[in-house]
Amino acid sequence: NDGVAAANHTKLRKRAAIIGGVLAALVAVVAVAAVFFIRSEWYLAPDGDTVGIYQGMNGDFLGISLSALVGTSSVEVSDLPSSVQDQLARGIRVRNEDQAMETISQYRDQIDADKSRRPRRPRRARTATPSPPTSRPRPQRAPPQRPRREESRP
Repeated sequence: NDGVAAANHTKLRKRAAIIGGVLAALVAVVAVAAVFFIRSEWYLAPDGDTVGIYQGMNGDFLGISLSALVGTSSVEVSDLPSSVQDQLARGIRVRNEDQAMETISQYRDQIDADKSRRPRRPRRARTATPSPPTSRPRPQRAPPQRPRREESRP
């Protein structure tokens, strides 16, 4: 009986090793696929005060960031409409880096167009005390009157 029990125990260990190996391989395949999927994702989000281009997924897993900053822009987040600022805070998905650059270019064009539409106000110099007028107002004069001609009567 000891030989049968030992043979069964050996078979059980082989099965456990095979199942463990298959599960480990499956976990490895899923992990590699997840890494490739995550790296295929792109999004725009704030990078400090400007718009940044990120590769990966917005968020983290077990404290590990799932994305990396791959590019920055000169577009100030504060110059964008509040609705776009809200979307950026959550991350705006794009297909790839080229689309990210195109979107940032559109933001820049929109900002430039908005600035050109705003009325420009001349800046006034501020002084501590008001300066006196440089000249006195002139009194209004009545327009000169023409002398009347007397008409001669026949």
